[in-house]
Amino acid sequence: MPYGVGDQLRGEEFGGVGPADPIPGTRSPRRLAENTAAAHDTLTPGDLARVQEILPDGAAGSRYPEPVMPTWP
Repeated sequence: MPYGVGDQLRGEEFGGVGPADPIPGTRSPRRLAENTAAAHDTLTPGDLARVQEILPDGAAGSRYPEPVMPTWP
């Protein structure tokens, strides 16, 4: 059954129970499987240290650098 923008899916439609929230980047069943499988990954202390090294201030902010952001009148 096709769904429209704003439609709320139930978890049963994905084989689960309860409400389902959209996952950014999930546009196909293959991507859904890939994204949900990531929940079973475990980051080691070394992995977390590397993330901290790369992103010492976290990963918040704009998607694009300021020079390429559009300006609106």
